[in-house]
Amino acid sequence: MRIKRLLSLLLKVLSSVAVVASLFSGLMFYEFYFKWRSLFNEEGRYFDPQVGVVYHDDGFVWGVLSLALFLMSITLWLFARKFTAGNEIAR
Repeated sequence: MRIKRLLSLLLKVLSSVAVVASLFSGLMFYEFYFKWRSLFNEEGRYFDPQVGVVYHDDGFVWGVLSLALFLMSITLWLFARKFTAGNEIAR
């Protein structure tokens, strides 16, 4: 009984960490890819003359990572709720 509650709490904490990581990688996706998506040349690069930075079109990986982490956080949260619901039924 106590182990299930502890496991549920651990899954909720991991889910929260995954949401924060998803938000961070979503921000990186926006900063390194989404803002510049229409400005990339045929080689997949864009040079920002104001900042002096070259952006590459492989920044979409941050978006894939963000989506994967978000889906993982939802899955972990649902598993945590399943354990919590299992505890309430057993009482």
